[in-house]
Amino acid sequence: ENTWARILKHVQLNGCNDFLNPGNFGEMYEAGLAENDKHKKKRSGQYFTPSDVSNLMACWLSELKGTNICDVGCGTGNLILSYLNQLEREAAISLIKEKRIYLFDYDHIAITIAQYSIALVYGLEYLEDINVVHGDFLNEDIKIPRDSRVISNPPYAKLEIESSAWINSNIQSETRDLYAA
Repeated sequence: ENTWARILKHVQLNGCNDFLNPGNFGEMYEAGLAENDKHKKKRSGQYFTPSDVSNLMACWLSELKGTNICDVGCGTGNLILSYLNQLEREAAISLIKEKRIYLFDYDHIAITIAQYSIALVYGLEYLEDINVVHGDFLNEDIKIPRDSRVISNPPYAKLEIESSAWINSNIQSETRDLYAA
């Protein structure tokens, strides 16, 4: 956490460069997670979304209705950045300024990286306009705003344990697939 706080502060003060930029933050963070504990990362449903998948899913999101944009399980922000990058710059900034971007993740470091990545691309003055919700979006206490489009990388993993905080469904129980949750 301290390392990422220092990286983000450095980039905030000094700007991006070829090595330190939002385009590779996700890969850097993913490499660190893999180095620390591969099995824990997989059990917790943390998956890096490749840019080709992010771009395709962002196209699908643009076809949906809703004024708020929610990236549930946002990680370091590849999906939301892909979506914002497909918009005209002014439209993306307008969404941010109007506080219609919502990031959800239980990983404090990853969601902070996502928030800063958006702000580094679209303007650091908008950092606090990005709604950040720490927690598991499957928890029934976490509420997604009305009139929202939702994007998420489906975690392709089998459930070992179902959280008692989730609203469980028959499909989830039968498939034991985290994506079904």
